[in-house]
Amino acid sequence: MLYSNKIIVNLIGFCWLVFLFYWIYKEASGVKKDTLKRQNQGIRILIGVLAVAAVWVISGHLLNLTIIPYAKVSQTGGVILCAFGIGWAIWARKVLDVNWSSHPNIKQNHELVQNGPYAIARHPIYTGMTIAFVGTFIAAIPTWAGLGLLLLGVTRFVYRIPKEERFMTQTFPTDYPIYKSRVRWALFPFIF
Repeated sequence: MLYSNKIIVNLIGFCWLVFLFYWIYKEASGVKKDTLKRQNQGIRILIGVLAVAAVWVISGHLLNLTIIPYAKVSQTGGVILCAFGIGWAIWARKVLDVNWSSHPNIKQNHELVQNGPYAIARHPIYTGMTIAFVGTFIAAIPTWAGLGLLLLGVTRFVYRIPKEERFMTQTFPTDYPIYKSRVRWALFPFIF
């Protein structure tokens, strides 16, 4: 059985719904205009959907093989991690405010945000989402397919970070290197 406890699954789902609704609300409330031409997002979304589908299909025979046994302690810990990660990502998004972009880009009158979670990690939205992915994996999908999806999500962040860092260095050639030397961790202290 993929999900051992309906309450756990509902709690994880609720965390992700809060995240989704907050993101939709903030997107609707407006952000600054991009300075760079937007790349074809449709193709990128299609590639992402196909990658997720490939993980599910390739690991379909492994889908029910759990990596972490279902236990109340692991499921509770997973829910706590998911909720914390979602809260962290929302806090980072709130602090970033109108400078946020759904893709690596620079906004008109872009500001270098260095407070709140940005004083701890340079990409705290990715940090929060990674923590939420780990919590979801542990609590709701502790299978090989779940691990594949977790690694796919983290790989996407690790891929995007250098591009975002280049944009920030070009936009803030003096301030960003100073910020980088002060906030040394892109995602997690002592890891990356």
